Amino acid sequence: MSARWGFDLNAPDAAARAESLLAESPDDPERLVLAAAVRSTRGEDAGALAAAQRAVAGDERSARAHTTLATVLARCGDGDGASAHAARAAELEPDDPAAVYNRGVTAWTAGDRDSARADFDRVAELLGIPATPWWRRWRHRP
Repeated sequence: MSARWGFDLNAPDAAARAESLLAESPDDPERLVLAAAVRSTRGEDAGALAAAQRAVAGDERSARAHTTLATVLARCGDGDGASAHAARAAELEPDDPAAVYNRGVTAWTAGDRDSARADFDRVAELLGIPATPWWRRWRHRP
């Protein structure tokens, strides 16, 4: 985010900057994703959800929009919706660690441990790192 927009989610003025960017181009899916992410980190669930939904509507082929919507839906308690959008994001960008990770999280939450483990292992592979110890413990669980 920092490279693209010049600030990160933890910047004190992140909310103001994201909203200013969105005001310049209110239908831009990338700016809507940015606004959704910033709003979500600040607990503004309704605003985050609205922005993420508009981002997906504006660009159905954006994995970033789908994974952002999945994250917001999960935060709002809509597991089925989160799973559907996480799966779509990973389908669109199968080598995007964030999309694959979010699909794994939604699978884990839904009780599909095997799919979750496979996604978490795939993320480690994509990042070129060994699976972390907590992933290895999941793999050995009955």
